[in-house]
Amino acid sequence: MTLKSDPTILTEIKEDEPIFILRTQDVLAPLIVLEWSKRLHIAGGSPEKIHGALECYSAMINWQKHNSCKIPD
Repeated sequence: MTLKSDPTILTEIKEDEPIFILRTQDVLAPLIVLEWSKRLHIAGGSPEKIHGALECYSAMINWQKHNSCKIPD
């Protein structure tokens, strides 16, 4: 899981590499992260990466319980 305050968040991304950012206020974000972690497991991804995604999923669910979330604008 990465937070906005992490200064290394974008250091490995190439200038011309497309990225897609999910914000926790997006009501769909946790489900997308959960599905991604399932697919990573099926594809043989590392347990550490899968665990990190599941931690992010849990943190997103918890954040949404205490903050407002919405369908993206």
